[in-house]
Amino acid sequence: MNLPDEIDGLRERVVKALDPIASAVEKGTKAEKDFLFTAERTDAGRSLPPYYLVYFLFVDLLGYKNLGKFEKIS
Repeated sequence: MNLPDEIDGLRERVVKALDPIASAVEKGTKAEKDFLFTAERTDAGRSLPPYYLVYFLFVDLLGYKNLGKFEKIS
């Protein structure tokens, strides 16, 4: 098995594992008014993997759009 085939297989397994998660861009998700200015940090993010692994997973492997630093909420 070559590397592109292995990556495609990995991508399929990741998509199945993350099935309820969808790209906000594709679904047309709208945030509440002033959400970026009123959002508060939760403790849930304290146990997440490093940001670059999450970025790789969603942007590089799964092809989600990178909308820039201002749409990311930690």
